[in-house]
Amino acid sequence: MNEVTGCKIWRFNSEGKPTLTLGDGTPGFQKRNVDFREARFNWIYDIRRGPDGNVYVLDSKNFAVRMIDAKQGSVQTIAGTGQPGYSGDSGDALNATFGGDPSARFDGPISLSVDEEGNIFVGDRQNHVVRMIHKNTNTIETIAGNHNAAKGKINNLAETDPLKLNLPEISSMDYYNGCLFIPTDITPEEGDLIVLKKGRTP
Repeated sequence: MNEVTGCKIWRFNSEGKPTLTLGDGTPGFQKRNVDFREARFNWIYDIRRGPDGNVYVLDSKNFAVRMIDAKQGSVQTIAGTGQPGYSGDSGDALNATFGGDPSARFDGPISLSVDEEGNIFVGDRQNHVVRMIHKNTNTIETIAGNHNAAKGKINNLAETDPLKLNLPEISSMDYYNGCLFIPTDITPEEGDLIVLKKGRTP
């Protein structure tokens, strides 16, 4: 379980009793690998378990993706520098930056998903795009949306290029059976649900 503003991760046993706590409630960030006792986070919006058994954490106000390795008892940063921006596509995800807006209600990326191969998808809310971190190479790329999204513009149902989609505020994401589901807020009253299918057009 993630505490968003509490900056903690909890693990519970089958009886609901806490067996592990990562973070002491103090916001912080370590780009290097650290053991459980040292780990610090800053507003955790999303966590997912990967097919490798590791837990992936969207460390949102650190603009990073972290991996909890329970077997090694360590936390490793796999994407992000700790600073906001929009850079790094086609390179090592450790050098990538994700969008931020200190004036927004939700600063930083807020949604995360993992497919059956361990590839990671980040809803980069303030950059209006979906980024994919490839499991085998740890490279990152933008796979949907565009940085110049227009608020209030509904997507054309006939659009087949995912990079032309308008994703002004990605609110959450989920992956199931070869499809990535992307709800996005177009206006406070209206939104779209984008479905990306592996190897196919949206």
